[in-house]
Amino acid sequence: MRKTTQKLTALLLALLLLTAPALAEMTSERPDGAFLEDAGGELLETMRTLMADETFAAVLTASEELTAQIAAWAESMDAQPLYTRVYPYPELDAALSYANAGEALPLSDAARAYLAPQLVQTLCAQASAQRGAMYLAAANALRVEEWYALPENFEDCVLVYDFGDVAFAVALRQETVADTEAVRAEGCVCAPEIREALLLLTAPALAEMTSERPDGAFLEDAGGELLETMRTLMADETFAAVLTASEELTAQIAAWAESMDAQPLYTRVYPYPELDAALSYANAGEALPLSDAARAYLAPQLVQTLCAQASAQRGAMYLAAANALRVEEWYALPENFEDCVLVYDFGDVAFAVALRQETVAGTEAVRAEGCVCAPEIREILANIAAPQEETQAAEG
Repeated sequence: MRKTTQKLTALLLALLLLTAPALAEMTSERPDGAFLEDAGGELLETMRTLMADETFAAVLTASEELTAQIAAWAESMDAQPLYTRVYPYPELDAALSYANAGEALPLSDAARAYLAPQLVQTLCAQASAQRGAMYLAAANALRVEEWYALPENFEDCVLVYDFGDVAFAVALRQETVADTEAVRAEGCVCAPEIREALLLLTAPALAEMTSERPDGAFLEDAGGELLETMRTLMADETFAAVLTASEELTAQIAAWAESMDAQPLYTRVYPYPELDAALSYANAGEALPLSDAARAYLAPQLVQTLCAQASAQRGAMYLAAANALRVEEWYALPENFEDCVLVYDFGDVAFAVALRQETVAGTEAVRAEGCVCAPEIREILANIAAPQEETQAAEG
């Protein structure tokens, strides 16, 4: 039984690595898919050629650090992308509200006209900024543009190629030039976090702030307590060295400890993933039957499995270090509590707290489990929640 459940956990992890976002499409699912593949592929090849030219990169950045960063990305982008997905082109008001913590951000007509055509590039910069100043500086230098005749059935959209540690986003938008309708395609190198930004703009209700929930005060207290516990442990170099027995992993944990000592860039609450939804998401939308015993084994550790999947996208060392960093606490069940996942995003690392009501010796309590992981956990949780949101809307 132990080997069987371990295999099922590994299967779930492996399947999740091949997932397709629920609110994004593949090019083959769109009537303008062939055009998107051609236009996106052309801009991607142009960017690959430029990035492979070390002289170009050196002249463009005038920095050895940035040139080295671009060279590393060039190597990653020379392979096939892990994901290629199409997202709806973001609406300006939704993007401004998203950037302003859900509040409307009034702008003059002139400011709106200026921002609208470069909205995706702005979102790409915000995504890259989560990975630090050097990442942002290198990514912002890498942009290409092309114009195309307007094809039939075209809809404004964003095509994203995700290569794991870097992404290439192509914003395609219909514009009128000299009374002629055409498609403007702008490609930019950026952090893969652009996928989550586009996803949450499509369905902003998939994540909440603690202040928007009736159990928000409890979540802040419980999550804050586990976060402080983890911060204290990670700041103890002897603890990290004993825990990992590896200089590389100890150094990785020390770097994260420094990042996590600051205020998080984002703190959001996601619905606790339903097992069936997670399995269906992992299996390209198809149900994945499990025995009752396997379901009972996987359900309470589902979030930790998803966190491991998120960390795996950043490499084996990242995954190994993150998997070693977990804390747990139990709390009395407060009023109005709903199972959820609280995520603190610090840019290059995240801390996810799974809060779930359980019965212990006849008493209802909340089990809170915190784990360090990659920020990609946010997109995974939003994608799994998406089908549930759509089903609830349909039933309503």
